[in-house]
Amino acid sequence: MILNKLVYLAMFCSTTSGVMASTPITKEEKGSSFGKLVDSYVKGRKAHPEGVYNLLTQYVGEDRKVLDIGCGTGLSTGPLFTRFKDVRGIDHDPLMLQAAKQNEATKDRFDVGSVYSLPYAEGSFGLVTMFAAYHWFCNDEATKEIARVLEKDGFVCVVQSANVGIDRKVRTEIIESVIGYEMTDPRHDFEPQKVLERNGFKEVVSTGIECEYHYTIGEAIEHVQSTSAWNDVKQSGKQQEVTEALQAYLKTIASEDGLVHKTNVAKVFLYQKKS
Repeated sequence: MILNKLVYLAMFCSTTSGVMASTPITKEEKGSSFGKLVDSYVKGRKAHPEGVYNLLTQYVGEDRKVLDIGCGTGLSTGPLFTRFKDVRGIDHDPLMLQAAKQNEATKDRFDVGSVYSLPYAEGSFGLVTMFAAYHWFCNDEATKEIARVLEKDGFVCVVQSANVGIDRKVRTEIIESVIGYEMTDPRHDFEPQKVLERNGFKEVVSTGIECEYHYTIGEAIEHVQSTSAWNDVKQSGKQQEVTEALQAYLKTIASEDGLVHKTNVAKVFLYQKKS
């Protein structure tokens, strides 16, 4: 069944006109361009699983200060505010943070800054969280800076989000079929456990948390338009063609109620700094 759908999509995409191959956008360019996608990010991204936050409170005391790195619009930070007494969010993109600061009660808890030069003193936090963000800076330089702002026995939690309306592989195949070139994968060679371990962290728990999401077709489209891949689509000038191809696919997997129901697993890696 899935194969038939992909064949159908390939036929659909092959009818788009004027496709011209271009240069793939680099990982660095993708990571610095989310502000351009903020409207779709707000409309298409859904909350992270409650189970992630339950796991954090199980292992980390509520009195620990928390820093949410790569917080974006504050989607991941909001539930942290309700579970920990002192929480800050930081992101390099001012446009994303404008959305995060819409809540008057917490707008002063967000900072603009780089993970490579965090504007906090050594040992400031007991927990650093990174929701669908660490793959952008999973390297020794950034990880050493994260370790610097953590207490001696502080925790770091990496969450690779599962809140997607279309499987990444299928989404990528659809987009590449239309725009005519292979996109840069920001998660290529992403090995968070190896990087954390060689930078002085030990594993506490690594697990998968199952979650269900329900999208209208419009929401699923907005989700794709909130991903870094959409910058490649915009570069190609094929926004309409890609949108039509995505809609065609989504109609084949939507249920009778018109919704796309997805069951996914969020990967969670909780590590502790070696004292």
